[in-house]
Amino acid sequence: MTKVDLASLLAEQFGKTHTESMRILDLIFSSVAETIIKGERVYIKELGVFLAKDQKPRVGRNPRTGERIDIPAMRVVKFKPAKELKETTHTSSKETSPEERDLLIG
Repeated sequence: MTKVDLASLLAEQFGKTHTESMRILDLIFSSVAETIIKGERVYIKELGVFLAKDQKPRVGRNPRTGERIDIPAMRVVKFKPAKELKETTHTSSKETSPEERDLLIG
């Protein structure tokens, strides 16, 4: 699913224009990004938590040459899925019907 797909769904569900839906999504995504950049976590119920983590510097290897590479410390964005999403994902792999998935998702 892409941002355009989400905007189309939003427009259809709430009677908005595609342009309005894109502006809403832009606001949401930029707010999430700004919050993560500040070092705060973003919790979205039934989806999960987005947060920035600091990674320590480490040593890696070039897979082709085997040459040692020093990887500097960096900040990365992590996502931890919510329990509901994990359960739905695990159950979905066991061939559940769309109706069962709807019950699990809410």
